Amino acid sequence: MAVVSDVLDKDAGRTSIVYVVEPSEVYEISVKEMLEEGTIRITNGDEIEQFYEVGAKVSVKWTKEEIADTNWRAGWYVGEVQEADPQYDEITVQFVAEPESLYTYEVTPCVAEGKLRMVNPVL
Repeated sequence: MAVVSDVLDKDAGRTSIVYVVEPSEVYEISVKEMLEEGTIRITNGDEIEQFYEVGAKVSVKWTKEEIADTNWRAGWYVGEVQEADPQYDEITVQFVAEPESLYTYEVTPCVAEGKLRMVNPVL
């Protein structure tokens, strides 16, 4: 996930972007070429807002390293958003497989890293 930091040439579709997970680096891209190749998708942010809905069903990817001290297996686990704080970009999730525990996630980086997704997205 990236944010446009500057429009370099509007007619040519060239812009500079900053990735959410790499905020100190700026990349110059051709939006037109990348859209034609299907390597980018432009969004107005509505997809991210869905994660902040209390009661939303989300799926979180757990790696082998993250669950090393548990009886769980690596993979995707479904949970429900119990609390949300868009100002701090955080949600608290309760998993079906472990209802006695709550986990807090930073939404934007988790989505950008492919670790968090909606189970049944509205959009």
